[in-house]
Amino acid sequence: MKTRDQLVEKQLLRVRDVIRLQHKAVSTENCYLGWLRRYFRYVFGLPRELPSEKKFEAFLTMLARELDVAEDTQNQAFNAILFFYRDVEKKQIGNVDALRATRPKHIRRAPKTTAGSPWRPMTRAGVGIPTASASRIIMVTSSRWPVSARCLTWSA
Repeated sequence: MKTRDQLVEKQLLRVRDVIRLQHKAVSTENCYLGWLRRYFRYVFGLPRELPSEKKFEAFLTMLARELDVAEDTQNQAFNAILFFYRDVEKKQIGNVDALRATRPKHIRRAPKTTAGSPWRPMTRAGVGIPTASASRIIMVTSSRWPVSARCLTWSA
């Protein structure tokens, strides 16, 4: 009887063959194989009778809840496992209803200004202002300057 590691390596060889047949990038291959190793390690601790969708959900939820991974990291794992089931196993995965990581909501800010900057009074003593506001200010003020002054200002 084969050991668990031998079964995992056999699956990973199959995955590698399919990735290479599809001419995916080497970095994609390495990323997918890394995530699939982690997934297989996790799945071996789950009951065998659990359907693939539930194992998939449990793994993604564990990433978000216990490891607190970023959204992009969780998406990499999702795509690697989805690739395994769809392209290697030729098995359709139903709805995967896992806890997903979300991006933190933040406002993009313009960089802080220096002491001699003409924008200093507008940026509340050096604290950045929302990027959309800064671009509106620049567009309005630059459109009122003579053309030669605009060219000199933007070329610096």
